Amino acid sequence: MRLATWLEILPRDPLVFRDGRPFSAFPGAKVRGFPFPMPQTLAGAVRGRIGEARGYRPGEGRWNGLKKEVAVHGPLLFDRKNGEVLIPAPFDAVFMKKEEQGNPRLFRLKPGTPPNGILWNMPEGLAPLMGDLPEGKPEPMPNFWRWERYEQ
Repeated sequence: MRLATWLEILPRDPLVFRDGRPFSAFPGAKVRGFPFPMPQTLAGAVRGRIGEARGYRPGEGRWNGLKKEVAVHGPLLFDRKNGEVLIPAPFDAVFMKKEEQGNPRLFRLKPGTPPNGILWNMPEGLAPLMGDLPEGKPEPMPNFWRWERYEQ
């Protein structure tokens, strides 16, 4: 039998999530952070906390067995004030302004074939995302969308 539990993470101190690139204290060194933890980062944190509470030691069989025992799904961003789950913005959506209209409009990109004369180096079977977009630059888009907007 599987038991589902929702965990709410409320940090006391700032949380920093970054990629695995080496980082040093030399001038000019940069940390590349993420605005939100990757699923595998959260899974490792949850399993690590469970293993620590049970007295397991990293690297031993019981610790490694937590991967099979504890499935972690998420993370999800939750707006506590409005009681809503926020979803990461899709990568195939673009906000563009039309010249005759002031408000940005949402456009969906779909895999397509570029016009003749355009070369690309994508692996076989992959196609570039394209769309019937108006002229101009895309408008900034929020990183997370409310579910209602996401459904649209």
